[in-house]
Amino acid sequence: MAFRQEFGQDESTSVMEMTVHPMEEHIQLNVGPRATFLVDGETGLVFKIGSGGRVRYEKCIGQVSGVTGRELYRWLWW
Repeated sequence: MAFRQEFGQDESTSVMEMTVHPMEEHIQLNVGPRATFLVDGETGLVFKIGSGGRVRYEKCIGQVSGVTGRELYRWLWW
C-alpha cells in the first residue's frame, strides 16, 4: 500500500521489495535487487552500500526519520 501511495497505482510492486536485516549496531535495508542501504544505529543516518559491500559515506541520503520510499527509490541508480 505504501508503495502505491508513493509511486501511483500503475507502478508494478514486483520491482521493489524492501527487507530489513537487523545487525548488532546498525540496520541494513535491501531495496529490490538493485540497492542496499545502511542505517547507522547511533546517528540514524542512511548510507548507500556499494556493490562491493563497502559503505558509501559520500552517498548519505539523510536521517532515517526523514527519508521517504521515493528517495530510496531515486538512490537505486546513484
